[in-house]
Amino acid sequence: VNLSCIIVNYYNSTPLKNCLESVYRTLQKISFEVIVVDNSQDDPGMASIKESYPQVRYIQNLNNAGFSRANNQAVQSAQGEILLFLNPDTILTDQAIEKMQEHLKSNSDIGALGPKVLNTDGSLQYSCRRFPTLMTGFFNRYSLLSLWFPDNPYTVRYMMKDFSHEEIREVDWLSGCCLMVPHAVFEKAGGF
Repeated sequence: VNLSCIIVNYYNSTPLKNCLESVYRTLQKISFEVIVVDNSQDDPGMASIKESYPQVRYIQNLNNAGFSRANNQAVQSAQGEILLFLNPDTILTDQAIEKMQEHLKSNSDIGALGPKVLNTDGSLQYSCRRFPTLMTGFFNRYSLLSLWFPDNPYTVRYMMKDFSHEEIREVDWLSGCCLMVPHAVFEKAGGF
């Protein structure tokens, strides 16, 4: 298995079904497995998903183990040399994962890789960041200062709004909504 696609679900069965459809539609040239960790106790939509996608390996938690622990759970049984962590509301576009995988394999110095992420309306989702500073704490997206000064230089720098997201570049950290990591690197780092 080349790629292990790991999705943590928590009462999100409708988006999860759409995510799985996009995974199986777009990943036709890669040897892959899908592992879904379900943190919801009795999501009524999960029965339909399990029926539609019997090839998926499901891990059912008795309570909400949280994002990190559930992902680490899945990694314990993952067979892929590359791990792909997806949020259940993620929809993959054609060839995006193949391009990510090719870039990761041809650049052995990369520890983790994330794509340009779009919102459902096609607008850019700022899914990478610089490390925070004291000033970014005052201007975080929930502060009154950010509401009054939305394009202040501290927020712009922290949210990485100051570069073209069309280019490939090194960043301080990535969102976990779509994150590709070599399995060996993930293990060496100790997981989430």
